[in-house]
Amino acid sequence: MRKPNPLQDANFCSRLFFWWLNPLFKIGHKRRLEEDDMYAVLPEDHSQHLGEELQVVLLYFVSHHRYWDQEVLRAEKDAREPSLTKGIIKCHWKSYLVLGIFILLEEGTRVVQPLFLGKMINYVENSNRTDIAALREAYGYAAGLSTSVLVWAVLHHLYFYHIQRVGMRLRVAVCHMIYCKALGTPTLQGLSFTVRPGELLAVIGPVGAGKDLQLLKDGDLTVIGDRGTPLSEGQKACVNLARAVYQDADIYLLDDPLSAVDTGVSRHLFEQCIHQALKEKITILVTHQWQFLKDASQILILKNGKIIQKGTLVEFPKFGVDFEDILLKKKNEEGEPSPGPGAPSLNSESSVQFQQSPRPSLKDAAPEDQDAENIQVTLPLEGRLVGKVGFKTYMNYFTAGAHWFIIIFLILVNVTDQVAYVLQDWWLADWANGQSSLYAITYGKGKVIVLLDPVWYLTVYSVLTAGTVLLSITRSLLIFYVLVNSSQIFHNKMLESILRVPVLFFDRNPVGRILNRFSKDIGHLDDLLPLTFLDFIHVM
Repeated sequence: MRKPNPLQDANFCSRLFFWWLNPLFKIGHKRRLEEDDMYAVLPEDHSQHLGEELQVVLLYFVSHHRYWDQEVLRAEKDAREPSLTKGIIKCHWKSYLVLGIFILLEEGTRVVQPLFLGKMINYVENSNRTDIAALREAYGYAAGLSTSVLVWAVLHHLYFYHIQRVGMRLRVAVCHMIYCKALGTPTLQGLSFTVRPGELLAVIGPVGAGKDLQLLKDGDLTVIGDRGTPLSEGQKACVNLARAVYQDADIYLLDDPLSAVDTGVSRHLFEQCIHQALKEKITILVTHQWQFLKDASQILILKNGKIIQKGTLVEFPKFGVDFEDILLKKKNEEGEPSPGPGAPSLNSESSVQFQQSPRPSLKDAAPEDQDAENIQVTLPLEGRLVGKVGFKTYMNYFTAGAHWFIIIFLILVNVTDQVAYVLQDWWLADWANGQSSLYAITYGKGKVIVLLDPVWYLTVYSVLTAGTVLLSITRSLLIFYVLVNSSQIFHNKMLESILRVPVLFFDRNPVGRILNRFSKDIGHLDDLLPLTFLDFIHVM
């Protein structure tokens, strides 16, 4: 269980200055942070809450907004899907509005800083030190400059944190909806049946731990998965079934749990678990193994998510239902070879003995002279490289996503943008110095102050500002283009390599570890590294 998130009870100052992260910083200073050091997710950031919130907004759009109906009609007319953007804007526009105000205030504090600085320089160079009013005015400018710098620092970090959080909330909400839609694709329609406690309902058609525990060293306390003991597909089915039984629920929906185990284990699981341990429960068993149907109180035959026949094993021959034909068709649809001439028939009791487990169990793999209970398969921990990243790695990273010409052009854009940014400050300083020098000359002679042409200075300053903005946008777009393209190329190369590796590679590397390379690591290449490089360039 993760530690509670201190942000949930943090006060205003702690939220403003991120003091709630200090305990985590202390741990990170002493040692490398681990997954268990992370805080629990806030309730408002849970995927279920965010996904349902966005889904409710979309439903609200459908039922309350005419332009959504018009969008649907236009989409049907143009043979395209309706836009999700409107629902996202409706759900998150308040957060982005607040962040827009934050960035406006942040940029405003950056604009006034040179003005305050110019006034202070003007006082130091030209004002009379005995003038108390001018001194107080200079103190005011200094206070204004210090306040603007402090406000900018606070707003900058708050904006950076909250814009990342809002973006992640939006990403989680959309992913939640995608997963819900993917899991709900194989829908069932028009199902109506009654099952009482103690009855077993067998379902033929697609719907969406026992002996193996003795092979594990610590029994049901054994750590399994990527960081523990690897299991075969049959053992995974047994463990999942055992977890379901441990829940002691009233209703059990078992989606073909016996297909991944061999004949003996499937018979043992059915008799000891489904038929015995769950004898007082409401049990719905989806299966294509007809030898278990004789113990079912009811049998449903599904096709395309609909019931095509319902009854008992004794009643089906009266309806003209041929189980052999149904199960053969199901195997052919799944790509399994149908039995050829001379193969045992499905209505033969001995036919089930030819079913083999997709992967050998630990006991089958054990030598005859070795006790199967003492076998413990462990995988080495995943290695991590700690230290500096070489220059060649960065070069391979950048050149994978773009040609050298684009990289050179990106470097020139960065240099030009920085030059334009420096010229802005230099031009303001030159403008202020020219005005101060002219004021000193005319003030010393007692003449009327002659002002410089403000249009000229303002025009040049505006051109430099516009150029800085355009160059910054171009630089950001180029950086994201190069780095995201590099990430895509690395992903494709990794996918091509993983498709060509021998099967032994998958036996030595858990599936979760492989998926982490395609999800977590590629995610860092897509999201984290581009922002990190942008911050690095800003600091440079």
